[in-house]
Amino acid sequence: MGTRLWIPAALTLVCFVACGGDDASGGGGKAGSGGAAGQAGMADGSAGMAGSAGLDAGGGAAGADASDLDAGDLDAADADAAPACQIGEYHCTADTLEVCNSTQSGFDFAQACGPGLCSAIAKKCLECVSPANCPATGTTCTIATCLGNVCGTTPAGAGTACGTNGVCNGAGVCGTCVPTATQCNGNTTEICSSAGQWTTGTSCPFVCLSGQCAGVCAPGTKQCNNNTSQICDVVGQWTSLTQCTATTPSCHDGECEPPTPSSCSALNGSCGPSGQSYCCATKLVNGGIFSRSYDVVNYTDPSYTAAISDYRLDVYEVSVGRFRQFVLAGKGTQASPPAAGSGAHPTVPASGWNSSWNGNLASDTPTMMLNLACNPTYATWTNAAGANESRPINCVSWYDAFAFCAWDGARLPTEAEWNYAAAGGSEQRVYPWSIPPTASYADGTYASYYLDGISQCMGNGVAGCTIDDLVPVGSKTLGRGRYGQYELSGNVWEWVLDVYTNPYALNPCTDCAVLSGSSARVIRGGSFFGNPGTITASNRNFATPTQRFFSTGLRCARAK
Repeated sequence: MGTRLWIPAALTLVCFVACGGDDASGGGGKAGSGGAAGQAGMADGSAGMAGSAGLDAGGGAAGADASDLDAGDLDAADADAAPACQIGEYHCTADTLEVCNSTQSGFDFAQACGPGLCSAIAKKCLECVSPANCPATGTTCTIATCLGNVCGTTPAGAGTACGTNGVCNGAGVCGTCVPTATQCNGNTTEICSSAGQWTTGTSCPFVCLSGQCAGVCAPGTKQCNNNTSQICDVVGQWTSLTQCTATTPSCHDGECEPPTPSSCSALNGSCGPSGQSYCCATKLVNGGIFSRSYDVVNYTDPSYTAAISDYRLDVYEVSVGRFRQFVLAGKGTQASPPAAGSGAHPTVPASGWNSSWNGNLASDTPTMMLNLACNPTYATWTNAAGANESRPINCVSWYDAFAFCAWDGARLPTEAEWNYAAAGGSEQRVYPWSIPPTASYADGTYASYYLDGISQCMGNGVAGCTIDDLVPVGSKTLGRGRYGQYELSGNVWEWVLDVYTNPYALNPCTDCAVLSGSSARVIRGGSFFGNPGTITASNRNFATPTQRFFSTGLRCARAK
């Protein structure tokens, strides 16, 4: 037998791996010269075993590559093609987002993004590219935003108009103001809270301007700077008005006044609404023509006309404090009567003091003081200065009143002058405060008088009658007349120059006064003890000139 060639298994494996086909069975090896044919190739195309060694020791050939078998018979469509996309891959087509289909053959619809919202770079639908893509916030005080392609909101600017006359507070809330803003409510500052609402700040002592306290004085108030009248302007600063000269050389409470009367030369201001005003203050009454005791409503006869020249009338009824200076000076007595002719009206002949009246005065000062205590309950006089100094003096006779005004450099007003001032001149007012002139409203806030049998005297706001119903002069600010006088109605009746005649004895007349024809003298204005009908500007009354009533006092007139 011929010799066999042995091939190690390792070599056989090398050939099996390296020479096998892809997926067809490998062919068997050719027979070696004189040797047995090799084993058929492996089914996966590995090389077959080598045949037995022949004389020429020829080894078995490697199995053929299955892919080479009948290669000419395979269709090209059966060969594997490259995928069109990868699973999970997205891309944009216009405004539509598409996703790779399951066969990787192309892209299918995934989501409609909206105009301009499909991002080719991010390969996804964006929420927004501008605030216009975001939903409305539903409120004026918040606005839509687009940050990082995500919709959100932010507060509208503080002060943005919202609601009905509202403004946004800068924190998304519609309020009435911008936080930290300030404003004035009258004379009080207000500051806007974080919620956009006004809150009360500071009450300003003088003036509030642009939400801040300012100024050095309250607008409209007056003062004297040396002998110059000054008024506080709207921004709380003093502005000079008038240099006081000639007939009004003295300045008091910001007003140029006649020379300081004797009754106020040593008297501190204790009158008026504040209790600190000049008690001898006067106001100019601009003259004119009017009808006496005529108001259209209660007194309807306009036939008693009179012309009145300019004059000055005391702002306040004569106070206890002023009258005390008269008593302390020892005046108004038989021992020290007025000078003959003093206290005369400048245009009314024989209207001054008549020496024959001296006997109607108190014999001396102690007697006068006794006379002034005419009523234990209602007399305002006290022998020593006390709590009544700013109340009106009462318990004075017509002669006492005349003597006081003459001593004080003044005179009693005529009835026509008094009526003119109380009626508001040609306005013919029902009450000194009546606006319009025919207005007939009256209560205890306007004057001190006897309301009715239940409330009785209401000057002090408490039912019942006491000395407190004789209110300090200048208390009833609502009752002030057209020319600036207080308490022309109520508190105390006021003596005037004229004797009483009815009807008026002189008609028509100019700067007239009736000085004869009766022993009674006229009183005007009503009192704290009088009913509503007695306090009208047109009502007249009279009394015996020597009588002293707890309801009767006085007011003086002066030259222009």
